[in-house]
Amino acid sequence: CGGVGGGLIILLWQIFISNRWNVSSVCTAILGGLVAITASCDILTPPAAVLVGMVGGLLQWVAAWALDKAQVDDPVGAFPVHGVCG
Repeated sequence: CGGVGGGLIILLWQIFISNRWNVSSVCTAILGGLVAITASCDILTPPAAVLVGMVGGLLQWVAAWALDKAQVDDPVGAFPVHGVCG
């Protein structure tokens, strides 16, 4: 459920902002949602898991955008996924 929330929020955000979406951004947001939900997966209900995944996916996207603007090299996006969402 967390991966669905993470991917869905970024997919909708990108379509809203630019009428296009990027497969790579959606996939890393799915990973961000999955990482965000991992610690509490045994106690959350599915709707709450989707919500946590959405927050994780959004945080991952913002962190990746900030690193890109700061010209920090993170070619695989490991820090936004694991450092921010984890």
